Amino acid sequence: MKAREAHNICRKYLAAASRFDDLHEHKEELSNHFSSGTYFEKQVFYLLKFLFPRAERWGKESERESDGAIVFPKDRNSYRVLSYDTKRSFSKGGYDFEPAEEDQATRYILYDNEKTRIRAKTGDENLDAHIMISQHFNENHFDKMARNMRGHFDLFTDNSVSTKLAFMDLEAVVKLYEIKRELFEYLGSGDLVDDFNDQFLALATTEVEDSRYARITKSEVENLESRMARLASELSDDRIRPYSKQARDDS
Repeated sequence: MKAREAHNICRKYLAAASRFDDLHEHKEELSNHFSSGTYFEKQVFYLLKFLFPRAERWGKESERESDGAIVFPKDRNSYRVLSYDTKRSFSKGGYDFEPAEEDQATRYILYDNEKTRIRAKTGDENLDAHIMISQHFNENHFDKMARNMRGHFDLFTDNSVSTKLAFMDLEAVVKLYEIKRELFEYLGSGDLVDDFNDQFLALATTEVEDSRYARITKSEVENLESRMARLASELSDDRIRPYSKQARDDS
């Protein structure tokens, strides 16, 4: 139920924001949808929890850790773990990643990579990715931030950090939610869960050409949707289990 409500809230925000060229001039109106950064983070978490049932909510104000983590199985003994941080913004031009933001994200990744509970899940490997999620990015800052963070990792950790940096739009999160609900009769039964997870992992870790970051947009997610639809159509009848309406309604 929380995911469905979060989906409605995010859809209403996106519909309202689409009417404006400059969000900062309509901050008061748009803030009615996301009244605070914490409220925005909660809605994103509810969607991610539906997409990845093992997702965890971590961050608390003033604590030096990411907002949460996307978690799904890698194999029988370990998990893929991708931390994420949400950024609500109504600034002119989009969220401004200043040097302080670079330092914060760097600390989050280094700190999260050393958590005992994370190392237990990953088999002592690094986080696969750290994902920044926002409803209003300034894409001009992506490359500089990613290269500066990679420089910090190389300098202070002897090039031992393999975690990728990714930037994900809110509308991409919403679209992923809609895809999973549409394919729920397959994904919900486990038939395509691994495929779905692998496709998402590829989006979060495949860097934009000639850059040091990955980009997850609605367009990229729509390409994932096409691939998932093709895989679903190829399932034999004996792999498709009965569709559970109750499971879908509970989402």
